[in-house]
Amino acid sequence: MRDQLRRDAFQPPDAHQKHQRVNTLRQRLPAQPCRFSVGIFLNSLLFSDSYWIDDPWSYRLPPAYGTLRWVRYYDDALLVDIRDGYVVDVIHDFFW
Repeated sequence: MRDQLRRDAFQPPDAHQKHQRVNTLRQRLPAQPCRFSVGIFLNSLLFSDSYWIDDPWSYRLPPAYGTLRWVRYYDDALLVDIRDGYVVDVIHDFFW
């Protein structure tokens, strides 16, 4: 009896349980990146110089003056103040 309980406790999950667990994880993961809007503050990782659009004119974007920089975030173009991460302007689906 004791051995039977021990064996039952360590049985691997069946295929239904695995499938159910995977579906639960998929529901928790975002399907798309979040969409930013004007007036929020970004983490500095999201507007580091590797994401800057160095030549906005070549993309037909308005010039960015002073501490403002155009930043690419997925398909969006964000105008960000690099001092504090404040989002000044957003163009959604710009790179689509």
